[in-house]
Amino acid sequence: MDAGHVRRAFLASPDGAIVPLLTLTAGLAHMRTGMLEVIEDYIHKPFTKTLLVLGNTFIAAGLWLITAFALLKLAL
Repeated sequence: MDAGHVRRAFLASPDGAIVPLLTLTAGLAHMRTGMLEVIEDYIHKPFTKTLLVLGNTFIAAGLWLITAFALLKLAL
């Protein structure tokens, strides 16, 4: 068995899939929070601030959904 099959088998198991999902969840939450701090500190126009906060949230949520879908696809 080559390394690619071993990795795929590991990620297909529930224990193997939860580790990258939790790691990426924490990373994306950290990214969203950090960008939120930057937006709140340096953007002063209310409309622009609202737009950037919404964009930041949707990008983080979208990346998380892509990650969850990819892991689910590997697992099935």
